[in-house]
Amino acid sequence: VLLLAAVLSGCAGAQGKVSVLQEEPSGQTPAHVYVCADGNRFVSKQEGSRLWLFLPGKTLALQAQQNTEGVVYGNDGITLSGNGGERAQLRIDGQPKSDCRLDRRQSIWESAKLNGVDFRAVGNEPGWHLEIRNGQSIELVSNYGEDTYRFAAPQPVVDRQSGTSVYHARNAGHELTVTLRLGPCRDSMSGESFETSVELQLDGKLLQGCGRALH
Repeated sequence: VLLLAAVLSGCAGAQGKVSVLQEEPSGQTPAHVYVCADGNRFVSKQEGSRLWLFLPGKTLALQAQQNTEGVVYGNDGITLSGNGGERAQLRIDGQPKSDCRLDRRQSIWESAKLNGVDFRAVGNEPGWHLEIRNGQSIELVSNYGEDTYRFAAPQPVVDRQSGTSVYHARNAGHELTVTLRLGPCRDSMSGESFETSVELQLDGKLLQGCGRALH
């Protein structure tokens, strides 16, 4: 959290409440995380006719190819079919990896990371998520996706003794305080573990959850 606080900077600015946030912001494409039965994991991200494939220790740009299976992406002895679906087949030197299935939860976090999000947090009742992007903006999506608020990211106030970083942001119609506190945190619904607890005050309303740095 302290490292994140050191690199995020900006000044408070305006853009008020906006319409419901789409699954991916305009101009950004989702990433897909596949987990295979043999324990292997890979990430794919589409860019036009090119598909970026992130393997352990290797990143490849695969080109679209057409065959009897439909659209297949390939390069350097590696091919991928079924990208974006519930199942995908990865072949390395002609040998298929076993039963690779889409992990939707991991895909959301990987998409955020690859699209420039530095820190992401989630909470429940009502469901919300917050993203600090490129050290320049803070976006809060609350009320189960119905309300979106955007702020310029201010310089955080850091207390190294307590391990907290606090952002005070405001726009034309709303005020947001984000408190990041280093320490174990467990999501109240999924049970997923995080390293940072998060407290939000939006126009005086309290929201609590967990988060992690993505870079």
